[in-house]
Amino acid sequence: MIVRANTNDEKMALLAYLASKIGVSPAELVGHMPYEMVATTNNQTGKPNGAVMYINWRGSTIEMCCAGEDGWLTRAHLRGLFTYPFEQLRCWTVLTVVRRRNVRARGFNTRVGFTELCVVRNSPRKDDDSILYGMSKPECRWLAPATNATASRNASLNG
Repeated sequence: MIVRANTNDEKMALLAYLASKIGVSPAELVGHMPYEMVATTNNQTGKPNGAVMYINWRGSTIEMCCAGEDGWLTRAHLRGLFTYPFEQLRCWTVLTVVRRRNVRARGFNTRVGFTELCVVRNSPRKDDDSILYGMSKPECRWLAPATNATASRNASLNG
């Protein structure tokens, strides 16, 4: 199940959890931008086992950042987590940024369906660079098939 953080305290608690899983401070994740937080819950216990942040919504794009315990994401979770930006917000592309040295997270993003777009140079040290990943709506295999077929058809008609 996916549960939206409704209060500021809930948002801050999930943000602190997400930041600790990634190894940065909450301020490094959000700066001064508005953001939304959701938690995934374990189906057996009902307890939160992962957090997802949506930030930097620009109409057609939004950034997504997530982390959780081992095995925290189910197919149903992924469907819900991508339905929000693509269906509810009507974004065309979801972006995510991962440190180059975080091989595990980079592999996860690729397995979920993100494509590497470019390297973001964060410092003179190459191992401190980040990788920008993106997934467009037609590329998202987590949406209902009719939704993706419509998006692909519209892209070919408009492109």
